[in-house]
Amino acid sequence: MFKIICSDGRARTGIISHRGRRLETPAFAAVATSGFLKAIPPCAGRELGLEALITNSIHHLIAGTVGQLGGLLHKIHGIWLFSDSGGFQIVRKGFEVRILEEGLEFPGMTITPKRSLEVQERLGVDAAFQLDYCPPYGASYGEAARSAELTLAWAREFLSGESTVLRYAVVQGGLYRDLRYRHARALAKLGPDGIGIGGLAVGEPPSLTHRIARATVQTLPEELPRHFLGLGTPLDVLEAVSYGVDTFDSAYPTRNARHGMVLSSRGYVDVSKARARRGEPVNPTLGPVGEIPLEALHSLYKKDFMAAVPLLTEINLRAMGRLMALARKAICKGELEELISAFRTSDPGAWEFY
Repeated sequence: MFKIICSDGRARTGIISHRGRRLETPAFAAVATSGFLKAIPPCAGRELGLEALITNSIHHLIAGTVGQLGGLLHKIHGIWLFSDSGGFQIVRKGFEVRILEEGLEFPGMTITPKRSLEVQERLGVDAAFQLDYCPPYGASYGEAARSAELTLAWAREFLSGESTVLRYAVVQGGLYRDLRYRHARALAKLGPDGIGIGGLAVGEPPSLTHRIARATVQTLPEELPRHFLGLGTPLDVLEAVSYGVDTFDSAYPTRNARHGMVLSSRGYVDVSKARARRGEPVNPTLGPVGEIPLEALHSLYKKDFMAAVPLLTEINLRAMGRLMALARKAICKGELEELISAFRTSDPGAWEFY
């Protein structure tokens, strides 16, 4: 199911396989909440260098699209599909969620661990994340302990019996290392197919994110794939790859595109107010769209927002796909730290790294 191919320190490349489908890691999953990427044609993911997508089972339940789209998403996208259970909605504005012993109560419905799994199975994804309790940033020790306790109980139900999908348990426990250590060890004993690192990158400083995540990863079995839920900036992803995380998901590249942020060869640039050097291309390593001058994107974004957003989205997704390909290559050559150093200094040559 998961085979490690190369390693460089704690970083590793590998292959996750399920029912004839494969995902090379490290890999980034773009967020397709409703099953589709915003501003991008449905079948364009593979063409943009994406390895995976992640969709949200709660949104499908609310929209009534579970039965309608079940089995179709794979045919349409043709790439690896993750789905999450909706636990993150606890900390999102606009969602009325009550936390019960048996699961999460949304207006008009209660989601239990088993129901969450059934929904994700019907969607026909490759890998599903358990129902979990994600505490908000700044949660007290007591609330964080409660999040770990309930998530562990829900994991037992989620992982019982057989399933048509790979099942990932999710580590919670807030920013408290002792809670996360115990929770991670207890989850691993339940025999999941993978482990998700949850409840981080929700408002805390990045240095704290990585300190807690690194300690969490060190408690996990080597043979299980590890997924960081909600981490998506290039440097954050590379940092997590360095201590052994295999897959990631985030709306960062697509959401940023809608706000005029484009991932150029020297980092993110706000084209809504960019002061680029005359004729400076976005990132020539990304193909023809990467050769577009930043100043041209600035003009387009100001004059034709509806045309600019799909273009910025494509560039950002191509860049994340390229980043993951560079990381895999660097790990197998034992040069990951050099790649990370190049990105830390915003060296355009990092995108040419071999």
